[in-house]
Amino acid sequence: MLPQVEQSRQFTGPPATVDLQGQRNAPPAGDFDGTATTDNAFGEQAIFKRQEKPQPFSGFAEVGAFVTNNVALTKNDPQHDGFLVATTGVNFTQRFAYNLRFDAGVVGSAYRYERFPQLNFQSTDFSIGVTRSPPQLHGAEAVVRYTFTDLTTADHVREFYKNQAILLGIQKVVPFSRAQGVYFGASAQWSFAEPQPDGRDEYTVYAGYRAQLTRHISADLFYRYGRYIYRSGDGRKDNNQTVSLGLRYSPKDWLSFSLTSYLAADRSNQPAFDYNVGNLGVGMQVSIRF
Repeated sequence: MLPQVEQSRQFTGPPATVDLQGQRNAPPAGDFDGTATTDNAFGEQAIFKRQEKPQPFSGFAEVGAFVTNNVALTKNDPQHDGFLVATTGVNFTQRFAYNLRFDAGVVGSAYRYERFPQLNFQSTDFSIGVTRSPPQLHGAEAVVRYTFTDLTTADHVREFYKNQAILLGIQKVVPFSRAQGVYFGASAQWSFAEPQPDGRDEYTVYAGYRAQLTRHISADLFYRYGRYIYRSGDGRKDNNQTVSLGLRYSPKDWLSFSLTSYLAADRSNQPAFDYNVGNLGVGMQVSIRF
């Protein structure tokens, strides 16, 4: 398993947000009547209040600086490092009915490491999905999504990993007030990767808590458990747990700053793939809607 592949799958950097229409951008400043969002396992975020006048297109750019205590995600002799992540993307969303939404997006990221530059890489991700909230689900949302991921080296721009995946999921948001709420859900993702040993199916459950602490400051606590079944012939199966805590300061509706901490523990039926990792970082994001 290449560490860059796992890093691109699990890395928690400056969290982007997605409003009800699936647009990635910074959380709005203003009072608690604004849209409150937080990360979830869909690659989107939970929504506590609808945006009244959504825009179909959005774009964002963000940069983050991080430190990690296990850069290669290894069981023995973990190495610390610092790294930068720069990300930009464009998204489109369209609502066809009150309970049906289509969205698509392209995101590019560059990872640059301080002590281990041989790990430097770029990722390009394309996704397209449909989200529906039928009355039978009593306010929960169901999603079906296709994603394509391509990873390349930084030196000669050589492709070393690509993956196609189909995700099915369901999520429920329970707001306590305008300022806070919880969300929980489950998802299943079937992926087809090249090289094949890096492909896996993922079955996850998750829960999170969101609080709008002040007019411009919000906090997010997120937990996720994943059962990973790899497609290689050696029968590898992992149990992965992740916890993240983030603070975000949004002085403007187009600008935000974040502080993010991330812990993960992976336990496999092949002990060589066991690891623990912790990341801590700061980030800045700008966004537009049009």
